[in-house]
Amino acid sequence: AYSGMSSPSAFAAVTVAVPAKVSVAVQDYSLSYGGGDYPCVAARRGDGAWDCSLDARKPSSDGERWTFLFALNGTLFTGSDDMKMDLRSNFTGEKLELKFRNLKGGEFSSTKKAPDSGAL
Repeated sequence: AYSGMSSPSAFAAVTVAVPAKVSVAVQDYSLSYGGGDYPCVAARRGDGAWDCSLDARKPSSDGERWTFLFALNGTLFTGSDDMKMDLRSNFTGEKLELKFRNLKGGEFSSTKKAPDSGAL
């Protein structure tokens, strides 16, 4: 069960380079913040259309960039420009701390702008 989902008025996006041998799906990851876990609700290959299906997809090339979209409880993010959240594998429980920038209603960056390493 995911917490705080009665009013998901905020979204977070994580762009990753996926090895060609790895399948990806929206149910693979969640974000943890403030004691709550928030689901990945859609994914997209490059700057393509968002896909909310649960079907696993394989990248067409090594290092292909995928963006995962997470629904968050927007009441937790008032006024903060930057925040840290944990990207969690729903299979292994492994966590990676990521820094997020509050776009305050702006658009997500293109995957083409994502650096080869580090965070966007």
